[in-house]
Amino acid sequence: MRTKYLLYALPALLLASCSSDEPGQMAGADGAAVVTANIGAVTSRASGTQWASGDCIGISGTTGSVTYTNVPYVTAAGDGTFAPLNGVAAGIFFQDSNPAAFSAYYPYSADVTADNSVISASTADQTQAETFDFLYATGAKGSLSSPALNFIGNAAFSHRMAQLVITLSVDRNDGFNEGVETVTDKGRITLGGLVKEGEFDTATGIASASGTTANFILSNADIDGDTAKYSLILFPQTADNVELLLEYNGNFYRCTFIPTLVAGKRCTTNITLRKTGLTVGNAEITDWEENGSFTGDATIPPDYVLATEGEVDLSTLKKRLIVDGTVTLTGKPSLPNFTVTLANDAELTVRGVQMVDKPIICEGNATITFDGKNDFTGYSSKPCIQPGPKGTTLTLKGINQDDTLMPWHVWSYENSNHTTFGPPNQWETPIFIGVRDGEEGGDIVFESGVYYFLDRLNDCNVGSIDATIGNITINGGTYLYNNYCEGNEAGSLFGTLNGTCGVITVNDGTFYSDGSKPKRAVVFGASGSGTCEGVAVNGGTFKFYTPVTIANPDPYPYKPTYQMATYFEITE
Repeated sequence: MRTKYLLYALPALLLASCSSDEPGQMAGADGAAVVTANIGAVTSRASGTQWASGDCIGISGTTGSVTYTNVPYVTAAGDGTFAPLNGVAAGIFFQDSNPAAFSAYYPYSADVTADNSVISASTADQTQAETFDFLYATGAKGSLSSPALNFIGNAAFSHRMAQLVITLSVDRNDGFNEGVETVTDKGRITLGGLVKEGEFDTATGIASASGTTANFILSNADIDGDTAKYSLILFPQTADNVELLLEYNGNFYRCTFIPTLVAGKRCTTNITLRKTGLTVGNAEITDWEENGSFTGDATIPPDYVLATEGEVDLSTLKKRLIVDGTVTLTGKPSLPNFTVTLANDAELTVRGVQMVDKPIICEGNATITFDGKNDFTGYSSKPCIQPGPKGTTLTLKGINQDDTLMPWHVWSYENSNHTTFGPPNQWETPIFIGVRDGEEGGDIVFESGVYYFLDRLNDCNVGSIDATIGNITINGGTYLYNNYCEGNEAGSLFGTLNGTCGVITVNDGTFYSDGSKPKRAVVFGASGSGTCEGVAVNGGTFKFYTPVTIANPDPYPYKPTYQMATYFEITE
């Protein structure tokens, strides 16, 4: 970036003396703005330097009847003295003696116009932090009689992004013999739970994060003795439970913390690596200077094992499992309180797996593929598969499964190849894929597979109970719905019970329900006091043995939208 601007700036400055200006505004004429700028109370940028040669800013403002938008000025020497990038004639000229205020931002983008003041950026590549270390200044004034436009003092540039600094050290008194340089060289450090994408409004100086959370792979540490420092420039955001995962020598160390990421502030986290886990600190926010940090404690469970690729037999595990990569699971776990945690963007295949009272918990986007016959049961009235938080997507698929289902009354579990979800307890309200009890989950997408839901009470097989879930989309697959409840309702197969959900969309799929005992089945939508944003049945084959209602969320959860409609075939 610096080289590019310097190459453009120097020829422009050399040719300025022979440029043709507007009438009355020749090079060096009275009223030409003389621009100087400092980076306020903060004396350094992300790179650890002050202005660098070739740094370019965009200046906007109105003087008299003339409005200037995004005029590029460059500091050729990096000393804070700026000149028009495209020559004096293309610079700013004050029109009268009335003071006129201007604003400016850094780094300059030629795409900014009067109609489009927003720059979209990604912080994914932290090696390019200078390209999204947005600065902003406002309040500098000048006039025809006083053409000095000084972005200094209260009008100086300030950082509009947030900085997160993580310092990692090792405790050699706690059985850890390796130095931090060895750990950072051979280990893999992932930071999850932060939003990478966002926008910077050059007109207001506001930077804001947008999109879903993703992982950063920490690299390029600044090593000082037994301490490694990682610096990240991020969009200001409210981050909950940011997670640091460290894989080293076959061991997996994990901790969570909650940083406060405020515009123009630095948040420093000190993490100590021990044989028994990691420690991490409490939050303290400081100016973007080198004199602020915080310390404190948080532990990483020592009973986790990390899998990043290949096949894992659950019956052989002596620790709970974290999947961070593409992994296939087989077998049945023997440990009590066993969980499988999927890191963001994990791809999991389950082949002949039996997870009874043991959950799969997603921490971000995830894909689960069911291969052959699998058996999942909810645990302690909780879902057996939990999607990630709001803004994430859980995608479910099925392969090598029998796509032909016989009528329910002769349908046999033992000789069919499918994924079964069974009830955790006949006196509990089951939910098998989703969230409940005040939690908030992301979107769920079914692409393919054969799914058999066994229920005993009013239920919500996929969605939320007393909680919030995102959109539920069904693009294919076969679903058998068997409810043992002898009450008046069967609850909802896809939707929410006493909670909220997004839009439920059925694009394709085959749906069976015996409906022999329930008098009414709410198959898509909300039941109880729940609401959903909408239901769209665009296709699919439906075979039910009793009338079926799709619940309309507005204004009443049970208002029927379709009853015995074209989409439903009643079979005898």
